[in-house]
Amino acid sequence: MSTARLTIDGKAYEKPVIVRVDPLVRTTPAALQAQFDMAGALLAMRSELNRTLRGLDATKAQLDERRRLAKQLGRGADGDLEAQLAKAEGQLKDITGTLARPEDVPRYAMG
Repeated sequence: MSTARLTIDGKAYEKPVIVRVDPLVRTTPAALQAQFDMAGALLAMRSELNRTLRGLDATKAQLDERRRLAKQLGRGADGDLEAQLAKAEGQLKDITGTLARPEDVPRYAMG
């Protein structure tokens, strides 16, 4: 048994409820459990993906900061340093592009 809660104008109302499968749905408890388990696994994967993307954003910020510091220290024209930063940024962009859909690309356009 579960409890439904509703709060209106600071006053809380509770009522016990029993949640049942729609009688028009023809499925087995095992199939429902498999669907629930899959949804949980997908949620966990999405959470991990979001953590990874935040980490990639932080790495990009670090690369930008290194470029800014190099320029500030007068090393902005250093070809080797710039090449290393550009290579790292390219790798980062490739990884991010694999994991996330660019914001300017409609959902239906992705393969």
